[in-house]
Amino acid sequence: MHIREAKLEDSKELQNLQSQCSQGTSLIVSIVNIPDFFTRLKCYDKCKTFVACDDDNDRIVGALSCAVHDANVNGKPMKIGFEFLAFVLPYRRRKGIAKMLRKETENYLIQNGACLSYALVMEKNFPSMWFLESEGFRLHKKLVHPAIRIMKEIKLTIQGVIRTPRSQDFSKIAALLNQTWHGYELYDSMVAEKIRKRIDQTPGLDFDSVLILEDKDEIKACLGVWDWRQVQKLTVEALNLRMQVMGWFLTTFRIFPQFVKPGDVLKQVMFTLIGYKDVADLATLIRYWNNLLLNKGVEQVFCICEQNDKMLQALNGFFRINTTNQLYIKTFRQDLILSDRPVFVDGIDL
Repeated sequence: MHIREAKLEDSKELQNLQSQCSQGTSLIVSIVNIPDFFTRLKCYDKCKTFVACDDDNDRIVGALSCAVHDANVNGKPMKIGFEFLAFVLPYRRRKGIAKMLRKETENYLIQNGACLSYALVMEKNFPSMWFLESEGFRLHKKLVHPAIRIMKEIKLTIQGVIRTPRSQDFSKIAALLNQTWHGYELYDSMVAEKIRKRIDQTPGLDFDSVLILEDKDEIKACLGVWDWRQVQKLTVEALNLRMQVMGWFLTTFRIFPQFVKPGDVLKQVMFTLIGYKDVADLATLIRYWNNLLLNKGVEQVFCICEQNDKMLQALNGFFRINTTNQLYIKTFRQDLILSDRPVFVDGIDL
């Protein structure tokens, strides 16, 4: 067994690996990066995928991706690592492959200046929790990951105008984002050029997928939509009993016209670039996006935040299912202890 950096020609083999590693406990899905494995990774400046291969034929049996980016930690700008897209073939698990991948990944993150690494684990994914804890990670926060159902058009009364941003708007948008997330751990302070670069380099996100609410030359709220469907194909494989009962109830009483079933390809997007001065302004943009997404065939939209974040007030009136997403962190410096302040996680990390 050996570990090496993934190459572009590994794409199809990595996609095949993903297809064999189903995810979820209540809704079990197959998640495969599209149109190739590496498009999903383009939203990060400094990103690597390491693969575990058999010595005799170089066959890939496991993989782990990571990225290094800037963020505020304890109020100071630092570099942090993010670990994601972790897979090991089911019949090759518990043989040390994941530990080998993590060792290589951690070395890369430290060499590139990361002071810590974080990972997101869905609730009840006990094997991943136990593995991360064995690797020195600790549960830092339990975040909420709402799935908002897009079902019908919402009538709106808009104070001001909703539009896509112009070039001169980005400095104001950066200031609004920084004001919204000021004091949050792991937030990377924004400037106009950084926002433009983020939009340019992120597949599934463009300048037409960002909207602002403006009133009297003041930007009151900003909200972008990252089209998950352009970078990952999520196919339902099974539902646990709780989800089956929920589906029966929602369709029997005509709350939903239909519920997900095995074989369905999920049509979902993610909120990003979230900034607002008042929750009511954010609510207006969410409802406006609801109507646009309904016409595009999107069925649900996600976000991620603290469990008591005021942003959740903007979702009042929507049917939503809340899932817990656990934030695990490992620090690489003995003197580094994270504060208990609220944490920022971008939906693009999911």
